[in-house]
Amino acid sequence: RAEVLTEAYTFRREFVCPAMTRFHNSLGGTVIVMGMTLEKNYSQSLLNYRRQKLFHQLITEACDEFVLVKDDPRIFTLMNEPKEDAKDEFIGVLTLINLSSDDTESLSLHLPEKWKAFKEILSVNEKGEWIPISYEKTTHGVKIAQGANYLSPVYLMFK
Repeated sequence: RAEVLTEAYTFRREFVCPAMTRFHNSLGGTVIVMGMTLEKNYSQSLLNYRRQKLFHQLITEACDEFVLVKDDPRIFTLMNEPKEDAKDEFIGVLTLINLSSDDTESLSLHLPEKWKAFKEILSVNEKGEWIPISYEKTTHGVKIAQGANYLSPVYLMFK
């Protein structure tokens, strides 16, 4: 009952094998298997826009609980949520690191349902203070006017 999601082809467009499959197990979970290893894989094609969109689609369909940066496959995302006793203070904190030498002018984020209830977004300024930033809510999350420079972390608090 496995479903083939993608297929591998040679440069001559000859079919090699299924590249990614998905199945739902007896416990109600979803298992997605990619037919290539990430170990010692330095391929640029692994982190591209098409594959990022595929990964995001699969993640949100299986378990929509994660903040995802849209349209920027080289933005590394760390998502932290508060412990139970601090949940009234904030929804979560993101650390976004641009691994590309190309700077971005803005960031588009997919938000899980519980993060969409935010009232404001704060960012850390040069003095280490949390300050409000401008944003625009979208259907699936938020677009932030703040960009990300090469290897300079962006810290965002959702309250």
